[in-house]
Amino acid sequence: MSLFAVLTEVDNCIAQTDKPATPRSGIIQVNESVETLRQTISRPIERLQAAGKSVVRLVYDTVNYVDVIYDPLYDDPIDDECIMIKGSTLIVDDPEGIVLYEIHLKRQDLLYINRKGKASVTFTNARDKDYGLIAELKKDTVSNPSNEVVLSTPNLATQQLIAEKRKKINNQRQTAELASESEEEKIYPAGSVVEETVIAYEDGEEDLQDNNEIIEVEYVSNETSNYYDWEDRIGGAFLWGLHNWGDKWYNGFGKMDGAYNLRTTLSSWQLEFRYAALMSDHFDLSLGIGYESDVYHFSTPLVEMDANGNFQDIIHQLPNQDYSDYTTMNQILTGTTLDDWSSRVVTRYIGIPVSLGFRFNGFKISVTAIPALAINTRHTGLKHRLDGKSTEYQDVRDISQFVNPYKLDLRVDFRFFESIGLFVQTSTIQTFKQSPDAYPIKFGLIIAK
Repeated sequence: MSLFAVLTEVDNCIAQTDKPATPRSGIIQVNESVETLRQTISRPIERLQAAGKSVVRLVYDTVNYVDVIYDPLYDDPIDDECIMIKGSTLIVDDPEGIVLYEIHLKRQDLLYINRKGKASVTFTNARDKDYGLIAELKKDTVSNPSNEVVLSTPNLATQQLIAEKRKKINNQRQTAELASESEEEKIYPAGSVVEETVIAYEDGEEDLQDNNEIIEVEYVSNETSNYYDWEDRIGGAFLWGLHNWGDKWYNGFGKMDGAYNLRTTLSSWQLEFRYAALMSDHFDLSLGIGYESDVYHFSTPLVEMDANGNFQDIIHQLPNQDYSDYTTMNQILTGTTLDDWSSRVVTRYIGIPVSLGFRFNGFKISVTAIPALAINTRHTGLKHRLDGKSTEYQDVRDISQFVNPYKLDLRVDFRFFESIGLFVQTSTIQTFKQSPDAYPIKFGLIIAK
């Protein structure tokens, strides 16, 4: 049987076949032919998570393995991803709750236990195996003529004894916790919210029922933070947007005059990969690496940079400020017009985004600081392009000596479903070394994981 072939099994754990009517919610039918499927676990398990209607019995042991205990008369576990290991987390998510999962784990490795939905977890030690497969068994010959044994909750007399012995049991448990160097705190971190009490059975001196002692076991509430493995912490983002620049860091879309005037274009994109160093249900702090490409399109057709690093309108520098003067000096351009030209500046950066994110109700807001270094390639610089009827021309001028080698951008993004949304990003450092100052700004779409 391939139930545990890769331990990514049993999600709808029972085959959907015609079966006798039997209780299904949190109750396991057991007879003399109870069968057990076992799979050992080679890696350390730091977190156990029970979800759905899973019925889990946790046994502290010296080895890690899982027993799926079921009655073949009613139940037939199949390969449907009910049990899986994700990093160092063992997840049991049984939506039906008619199979008993007895999980043996090393206590020194187990740091957290998390329960969701209607899942139940009971605790014991490996030495208690002598008491049988489940915590308490009783025969019900009235409702089960076949002499089947039914897993039940403690009966009324036991519940009364629990109330009478509660104070003494709490004192004993506190003493035991101190003697074992606060081992319970390893399982339930300080500050955890206790939601309810589960009854478990262990060896003890109190002869309350079948020579077992009833103790209270606390576990983490549904409201506590989930555990995030390294694969949960890795993410990426693609950003694409409109951009321009202004003479102040906060007014990039206000544009600039003269040769510095740009057309607002959808020609800026960024690609980022990051890792969340700190992560909880509502907060994350991440560090990453990113690549940015910006293409600034000038409104003036022919723009050049002078020896001082300032942009100038080439035609307006001519004596008659006429394009015919320019073609006279460049006879190869005869027959072209000024409208055939376009000028643009291309910059590229490698950045290290540091992001602080807040999540709530499916939305996420992130604030990101992006220190970055400018990179110079054969594709960056000041570019001129001519698309004439009879002539095509393109050149690239290296202006890296006039571009600031670093920058610091600030970005705010708002995402829906934590994956798609809008962003605005502005630079706190001017792009070029010379005046006038030019501070880029971007606004557009972000797609992130």
